[in-house]
Amino acid sequence: MSIENDATIFTSLFADVYLHFYRRLSPGEYQISPESLAIILHLNQSGPLTVQEAAVHFSRSQSAMSEILERLEKRNLLQRIPDERDKRRHLVWLTEKGRDVIHTEQQVLSKPLLMAAMERLDDTQKSELFNGLNALLDAAKTVKP
Repeated sequence: MSIENDATIFTSLFADVYLHFYRRLSPGEYQISPESLAIILHLNQSGPLTVQEAAVHFSRSQSAMSEILERLEKRNLLQRIPDERDKRRHLVWLTEKGRDVIHTEQQVLSKPLLMAAMERLDDTQKSELFNGLNALLDAAKTVKP
């Protein structure tokens, strides 16, 4: 086999794996808008912020940002906490549910679907799968995009 043929086979297999195991939202599973996700992802990276700091970062008026944050707070994704540096101010910060949403939103593949399929593999097959993927990723580290 040629390297080109190997790459073609892998591309086809990868597409099939992706389409089969892609995480689809089930009815009732939490959904979040791209804007809301951007805000909670930023908070996760930056730490707690004031409404004004968030407004500046997202180029919004303070009143518009306050409304967005209130909606996220009502959905229990954010909470207001006292600012220890200045007791007159409050900071917005992620709740446990907000952190869970980040984790879920960052998952591309469905863990339950993968678990169901992997139950059908023996230990040798799983080891070969993981070893092969790790070898490919190691090889990719030496390739410039």
